[in-house]
Amino acid sequence: MLIGASRHARLRGVVAVAVLLALAGMVSACGQETVRTVGGGPTAKLECTQAVAGHSVDVVNIKLTCKVSDAASGDTMFKLRYSVKNGDGSPRSFDAICFGALKKGVGSCIQIYELVVPFDDGSASVQGELLPSQHPLGPLPLPPLS
Repeated sequence: MLIGASRHARLRGVVAVAVLLALAGMVSACGQETVRTVGGGPTAKLECTQAVAGHSVDVVNIKLTCKVSDAASGDTMFKLRYSVKNGDGSPRSFDAICFGALKKGVGSCIQIYELVVPFDDGSASVQGELLPSQHPLGPLPLPPLS
């Protein structure tokens, strides 16, 4: 029993150190932004940034800011989905969609996403479509926050 308890205590210690290292990486990324641009639709362009908007012990808030430009005059809005992978590589989905109105082919949107650690910030991407044409925007891979 003593041997099993000792092994269990070591495992808890290893897990605690891993969580602390992950959180240290998140804290060091506070306020940093990453930017990527990709074409979308026949001529539209998508540009997005992601930044740490706040964090607690096990939650990181990511602020996604996207801009669409050069959209066709018939398109009046767009919608985008943010995705990221969990620490184990499985996909993490979010109900929140970043919507934006288009005026003269230009528009933007901002959305906050709450991520419970661990997650792989190097797997973040954005994709969506112009409306009503349904021309695709993205996928736009975003670089890691750190």
